[in-house]
Amino acid sequence: MPFTLIDNVNIECAIRLLIACVCGGAIGIERTRRNKGAGIRTHMIVAVGAALFVIISKYGFQDILLTAGTRVDVSRVAAGITTGVGFLGAGIIFMRGNSVHGLTTAAGIWATAAIGSALGVGMYIVAVVSTVLIVLLQIILHHGVVKEWENSRLTKLVVVVQDDPEEFEKFQAILESKNIEITGGHINKHKDSSLMYTLDVRMPLDLQPMELLELVKSSGTVKSIGM
Repeated sequence: MPFTLIDNVNIECAIRLLIACVCGGAIGIERTRRNKGAGIRTHMIVAVGAALFVIISKYGFQDILLTAGTRVDVSRVAAGITTGVGFLGAGIIFMRGNSVHGLTTAAGIWATAAIGSALGVGMYIVAVVSTVLIVLLQIILHHGVVKEWENSRLTKLVVVVQDDPEEFEKFQAILESKNIEITGGHINKHKDSSLMYTLDVRMPLDLQPMELLELVKSSGTVKSIGM
């Protein structure tokens, strides 16, 4: 029995839902492996749900569209999906002490909904490429530069030392011993032959500023130091 046009559309839609499920699961695997609240099931459901909403908006009202003078704004469905996923993301984000947690997972849920929406309208290549990019971002950057930056903070140090290279080298050694990296700065020379260094540094989050100031002052390598 030959397939009708409706059968072909249904098969096409089913394929889109299956691919949405796979793409959502691919993103969710990385979250699950890191013991995040939203894992494989959540990402799969979000992707499939978003794809289904878009499919319904595109194919579910053909009988109404055939009526003369009827106009439908299908973009409202995408806007509704964005709003709905926003509530999911808000439930994932929480505060612990002075830190905000769940932002990456919430962003992943939001992006998963976008991928599902793209698959719902048949944008296969765009959706698959987006999935690969998101997975790579989650895995590679988490173990690279971004992870390092998340565990550190930028601050400014103003240091006054004698115009002697050895004095500044001693100061640098103290910074290195505390895993503090100098990222930039400039030098001003005072009339009393001392040098004032204004430095941009990256320091570990677990190192308190006062602890660093007391350490440098007690070493006797600098005249003064401030932040």
